[in-house]
Amino acid sequence: MITLPLHRRNFKIIEKQCLDLFSIVVISDQNLNQPNSTYSYLLHNIVPIIESLAKDLHQELFERFKEAYPEVKPFEDNEPFDKAALAFLDQTLGLSTKQVKITSELVALSEEDGNRILTPLKRAHDEDSSKHPLWMRAYQAYKHDQANTQNTVPDSKDRRNKKKRRTQAPKPSAKAILEAAGAAFLLLSVARSLPFEDEKRLIKFDFTFGSDLFSATHTHPQFTRFDGSLNSECLLLEKDWKQKLFVIKDPEPYIGAERILAITC
Repeated sequence: MITLPLHRRNFKIIEKQCLDLFSIVVISDQNLNQPNSTYSYLLHNIVPIIESLAKDLHQELFERFKEAYPEVKPFEDNEPFDKAALAFLDQTLGLSTKQVKITSELVALSEEDGNRILTPLKRAHDEDSSKHPLWMRAYQAYKHDQANTQNTVPDSKDRRNKKKRRTQAPKPSAKAILEAAGAAFLLLSVARSLPFEDEKRLIKFDFTFGSDLFSATHTHPQFTRFDGSLNSECLLLEKDWKQKLFVIKDPEPYIGAERILAITC
């Protein structure tokens, strides 16, 4: 993908902004969902990166998937990224179920409560906007609030109403920021895995893709027996294997072979 270097740069910028914030503000299980107006600028910086990545992936992958998925729509320059680009990526790669893991120790979340695992694109292209991810709902609220505060008001009554709207506007939580950054990371992980036809050797693979905040999730099917011929009927899959972004494949012959990776669909 020709725009990949730019996407990598943009992600490192917003990741640094997140880590700088998390080095000052403690993010814990107790305040993960607590609204905070200081997070708004981060959300405003992250979401355009998600949109750009989603659209570029749609444009890049349409030709590859159009025959296997004849119902998918082609890329258009002015398409809505949620209803078109994210819908395409979910139809072809199932990205709405894929998870990423928070790895940074600057984020003080426990493993036990599952707060370090995010599903950042869950229902992101749903017709019902109330079911969209936290980051998407918070961003829409932020945009509407910005539009309201920029309106010209002619009299004191309107100025009071404007101030009231501003103070009542929903504020994003730390979870919304982490979900947004996680969505950008998830899409970047897909972009950096292109072309899918190339095998990725596990021994050389970095599931963080150089990130200091996230890691891509993966699953490794286990053999239920070793007698006779080894095939897919011998494999035991994790219950939630489709929520992992990558699957580790044991090639034939299994013993002594180097394991490879593939994107789960």
